[in-house]
Amino acid sequence: MSDHTTSPPPEPATLRGFSSARCVEQRELERKIIDQADPATIAEHSRTLATRPHVAGTEAQVRTRDYVIERMVAWGLQTSVTEHSVYLPHVTRLELRSLTPREETLDLLEPALPGDPSSHPSLPLLAECGYAAAGDVSGPLVYVNYGRPGDLDQLAARGIDLNGCVAIARYGEIFRGLKVRNVQQRGAIACLLYCDPHDDGYYRGDVYPEGPMRPEFGIQRGSLGWGPPGDTREPGLSTDLPSIPTIPIRADVAAKLLNQVSGVDVPQDWQGALPFRYHIGPGPARVRVSVAHDGATRPIWNTLGQITGSDFPDECIVIGAHRDAWGPGATDNVSGVVSVMEAARLCASLAGHGHAPRRTLIFATWDAEEWGIVGSTEWAMANRVRLSRGLVAYLNQDVAACGPNFSVAASPTLTELLLDVMRNVPTPDDESRSVHDAWQALPDHDPRIRVPGGGSDHETFLFHLGVPAAGFGFGGPGGVYHSIYDSTAWLERFGDPGYRRHRAAAQLTALTALRLANADVHPYNLNGYADALSPTIDDLKRRLAEADRPVPPAIGALELDAFTQAANELNTVLRRETLANLPPTALTKLNAELRATERSFLRDTDMPASTDAGFYRHTLFGVAPDSGYAARPLPGVQAAIDAGDQAAVATEIELITTHIASATEHLRAATGVVPR
Repeated sequence: MSDHTTSPPPEPATLRGFSSARCVEQRELERKIIDQADPATIAEHSRTLATRPHVAGTEAQVRTRDYVIERMVAWGLQTSVTEHSVYLPHVTRLELRSLTPREETLDLLEPALPGDPSSHPSLPLLAECGYAAAGDVSGPLVYVNYGRPGDLDQLAARGIDLNGCVAIARYGEIFRGLKVRNVQQRGAIACLLYCDPHDDGYYRGDVYPEGPMRPEFGIQRGSLGWGPPGDTREPGLSTDLPSIPTIPIRADVAAKLLNQVSGVDVPQDWQGALPFRYHIGPGPARVRVSVAHDGATRPIWNTLGQITGSDFPDECIVIGAHRDAWGPGATDNVSGVVSVMEAARLCASLAGHGHAPRRTLIFATWDAEEWGIVGSTEWAMANRVRLSRGLVAYLNQDVAACGPNFSVAASPTLTELLLDVMRNVPTPDDESRSVHDAWQALPDHDPRIRVPGGGSDHETFLFHLGVPAAGFGFGGPGGVYHSIYDSTAWLERFGDPGYRRHRAAAQLTALTALRLANADVHPYNLNGYADALSPTIDDLKRRLAEADRPVPPAIGALELDAFTQAANELNTVLRRETLANLPPTALTKLNAELRATERSFLRDTDMPASTDAGFYRHTLFGVAPDSGYAARPLPGVQAAIDAGDQAAVATEIELITTHIASATEHLRAATGVVPR
């Protein structure tokens, strides 16, 4: 039984997309979800799945597949497993040797900690970076700060050449694979990556096991591939892989090496928190970096649990979380998996008591996300025709609970829906308030829900298929990311004692999924696009003016005036009490036009090469190519401005204007379905 006190009935209100009668029924279903979500059940799943490291392609990961399927079968879902053979080379040998002042082999393992069974020495985990190149090289060390292009430009300005050197970079600011790409392009022969205590260690708080931050002997693993997600061998979607060996190392090992680097003093903002002054080099410290891998192709498995819709079975909502990890993965991403599992259990329970969703719900756990969003991309591409026609939204759970602070990112289409759902779920640390109210009270709160960037399983759905996507969860201070210490012991002490944040994530997930599944009309907020793009348009005008370039008159079309007017007209029509009288065929047509509106923002031709041609097709939203994580609105226009190509700027604006016009026509067609 849940330890949650029964919540009071929500205030009566109209729900977007629902007739009055269905609104009452939906509110009752949502009360059941709130009251029946069970932290004890969630805790059982979490402890089982996070027992040991389960890297993609290992036997331990197979066991997580079987566990999820067994539970979903028991709850009455229709289950299936999809297998994909992908390039997934596992490291077979790692060695890092300091060559100065004397030759010494450096430790690349994280030690066991009392009270944390997941760190037991019987479960050693290599300090692996996925897709690290094989090689055995030696050279002088050069400290490159975060390894950003600007950092390397500063080195060049100081006359420091990376050719023949081993770069050592601290984690943070940009995706790790881009760090390796950047130093490789400047001539480095190997790369070492470490977590500086300034960024997630003792500079930020007490370290594990006394506190939540990263101890000096903690290691951050992770993939190094950059570019579009999916199998690196996939034609047209190939990810670039590094050609230099790379090893992630402990901060105490980095300290031993950096303390031997002399030469040029670092700029002040390059100084980390290790207890000495940093210098750039090269040398005199020299190291030998040795990496070998098996070059293997391995099977990966996605699990799918389905509840078929009663009224519109060909329309669906996908709720997903990646199941693989770089360690025990209690937070990343067992927390997301068990949130999806609990949402599946709750929705299946309602269906078993006569309340099947009107649209199909698909609860997925993806494999090999940590290697480059592989599993979800392979499945989505294999099913892209069906998904392009019928997928209403994708809901992602990646690190659902590792602290007290709620965060959310979503397509503009889903923001209003999410804000309302957040108002109806109690915040886990003070159930007299809603998640929405606690979120608003956070220090430095930004009231806007921003569009997702890159780095998780929503990428293919949003940026390639044009499907609205959202992700949310509870975060906080911590330093166990991608380490052996991302464990049940850490989670239950610091991340979510009592699993109440997990429960809230599951409640939010289930409520959002059911709103999308049961609404008469998709509860899209299509007039939110203008608000989402307005700051970017202002910034583009400023950038063009600062570069002394003319602002194309057509840029005004990007403000979406006609599109917003059409969206407002549709909202006005739908406010009338006509939904209950619309036959299923009319609802099917209206909703198809709404989904087509979203797909209209996809370009038919390739993006410019700088934006990963062929994959990132969304004209309004994308991923910043120099970050790998940050969102980039109007990516084609921004790429053209970056390149200083005024003709390309005008061409991109004209192209986007065409797509906006197409989307506007679909909105008008949707409005025409509703009787006046």
